Amino acid sequence: VVVCGRVSDTALFIGPMMHEFGWTYDPSDKDKIGAAITIGHTVECAALATGAVSNLWRQSKDPWRPGYPIAEVSEDATAVISKVEGSGGLLNEWTVKEQLVYEIGDPNNYYMPDGIADFTTVKVEEIAPERVKLSNMSGKGLPDKLKVCIGYRDGWEGEGSLLFSWPDAYEKARRGERIIRERLKLLGVDPIELHFDYIGVNALHGPVAPEPGEMNEVGLRVAARTRTKEDADTVKRESTHLWTLGGIGTGYLSPAQPRPSVSLWPTLVSRDQVQMKLTMVEMGGARK
Repeated sequence: VVVCGRVSDTALFIGPMMHEFGWTYDPSDKDKIGAAITIGHTVECAALATGAVSNLWRQSKDPWRPGYPIAEVSEDATAVISKVEGSGGLLNEWTVKEQLVYEIGDPNNYYMPDGIADFTTVKVEEIAPERVKLSNMSGKGLPDKLKVCIGYRDGWEGEGSLLFSWPDAYEKARRGERIIRERLKLLGVDPIELHFDYIGVNALHGPVAPEPGEMNEVGLRVAARTRTKEDADTVKRESTHLWTLGGIGTGYLSPAQPRPSVSLWPTLVSRDQVQMKLTMVEMGGARK
């Protein structure tokens, strides 16, 4: 069991491997650390490696009880990915490869605090049903910089969601957006950001989504970032009130309450500026 504070996902797996096999950050072990990062990345997202979001989702057996991936790691820095026998989900060469390219930038240089892994050298081989071997993994040593993510208060968020039914559902939703925009102008609310999603049309694909034909129903979500809580509440209320202004076949969903907006500022710092600190806590008279 690994107990720690906020660390990188892969660190939860790299630590036990380094402890068990005596691997270090010495340049002579850079490929082994690269392997540890690659293995950790493969299993870090639980059922994602066992078919949970696979393109082969139709083949996933009993997706309501997926088996989480297990990494059987050898001292030679190879690993076999498996899952509990009889569990649901799907594990094969394809699902492991899908996870390898999940949430990465340059596959030649996958940066983690513990090292840089090169995913382009790894060999992925299905050696038996629900057993996939990883080998030929490599790394490039410690990065010079570490990523720091700083959250800060950045206004308030207000939102609301509505539903428009056939006939002319999309046309009604477009009209609903205009009504909300004009209502906010009348009330003197000038959001920092104002965003509309047409659920069922472009909520995932945004402006590249094609214009739809006749639809049975369309959802409209409005979200705004404002300077004050009062303005965020106005956005929420005006979206809710649209069910009395939006024409026949307009309904709404119970909106979330206004909340502070926390923005993220990621940056890089030299790793020598970060000092690790370990605190030992006494519990019940024994050091834990």
